Amino acid sequence: MQFVLDRYSASKWQTDPTDSYRPGKASRNPDEELWRAHERCRERLVSWTRQTLKEQLSRRGASFDDITIADEVLDPSA
Repeated sequence: MQFVLDRYSASKWQTDPTDSYRPGKASRNPDEELWRAHERCRERLVSWTRQTLKEQLSRRGASFDDITIADEVLDPSA
């Protein structure tokens, strides 16, 4: 997401929020690029959550089947 915002927004969007938004600037962010970035972030979050859950289950002595089910937790396309 940062890459897209860096590319199309004011250069100081991270440090000076009052400078980063001006009417019309946000409309320069292509919808498709923002949506792809959003999808990648969501997929990474789901992947991280699954891995963390598997590690927690393993530490607690969960069965192999329970740990395997963690790969299906959450829907990255939801």
